[in-house]
Amino acid sequence: MQKIDFMSKLSAALGPHTDLEFGRAAMIAVLKQQAHPQESVAFFRTWAASNEPQLPHDRWFQRVLTAFLLALPADLRIGDVIAGLEQATVPPTTAETLERWARCCIVPGVRHRLAVQARRARLRERALGARF
Repeated sequence: MQKIDFMSKLSAALGPHTDLEFGRAAMIAVLKQQAHPQESVAFFRTWAASNEPQLPHDRWFQRVLTAFLLALPADLRIGDVIAGLEQATVPPTTAETLERWARCCIVPGVRHRLAVQARRARLRERALGARF
């Protein structure tokens, strides 16, 4: 069985303006509450697509849930998805990556440019309220 990167699939489903830690916790809670661990992903996503919630934020999250489940293989079990999400680590943000590169760089001009880009990326994260 091939290794699945659950966080990249969840990040693609959530979009750029949502916190990955919060999205992962919400996805784990919904899967634990509404699905049986031995249930297949194909069966649960069929149920999720046919069930229409009333509130707007519930409809948004159902679209996210459906997009996440569509990105996964159909023969996977919900218990495996929950375990994979719980074990997955959140990838570093753009600002964290640029800050790490700036600390490791030995060329002064490049180091300064990387530090400026990291600061701008950090400000963009704060303005958006999400990981960037």
